[in-house]
Amino acid sequence: MIFKIADFILDRMFRNQPTLKQFFQFSLVGGLNAIVDFSIYFSLTRSIDWFKENYLVANALAFLAAVTCSFFLNNHWTFKERAVKPSAGIYFKYLGLGLLTLAVIEFLLYQLVNNLGVYDLYAKILILLVSAIINFSLSRLWIFKKTD
Repeated sequence: MIFKIADFILDRMFRNQPTLKQFFQFSLVGGLNAIVDFSIYFSLTRSIDWFKENYLVANALAFLAAVTCSFFLNNHWTFKERAVKPSAGIYFKYLGLGLLTLAVIEFLLYQLVNNLGVYDLYAKILILLVSAIINFSLSRLWIFKKTD
C-alpha cells in the first residue's frame, strides 16, 4: 500500500525523468535499509562486548542483512520494470555487488575510525552516501539491466 502511494506521488514528480524517479525510489529503499543496517550495527556494538572490539564484523553482518532487504525491495519496487524472478543466481549476483560495496565501506570505516579517530557511528553515517552511489549505479547498470 505504501509503495502504491509513493509510486503515485513519484510518477507525478518525475513524469519525464525515469532515472531520477528510480534514484529517488532507490534512495527511499536505501533509507530504510540504512535504518536496518544502523540498528543492527548499533545493537551489536553496544550490547555485546565482543562486537565492540570487532566492529568491522558487526558492520559486515548489519550490511549483509540490509543488502538482503534491499534486493527484494529494489527488485519489486525500484526496478520493477526491470525486475527479475528472484532466484539464488540473481540474489548471489546482487550479494556480490553488496560484497564489493562492503569491501569499500569496511576500508573507509577502518580508515575513519582507526586512522582519523572519527567516532564509529559518525563514520558509518559518512560512508552511507558512498554506498548509495556505488549501489545505485551498479544495480541499474548490472543487476537490473534492462533487457529489451
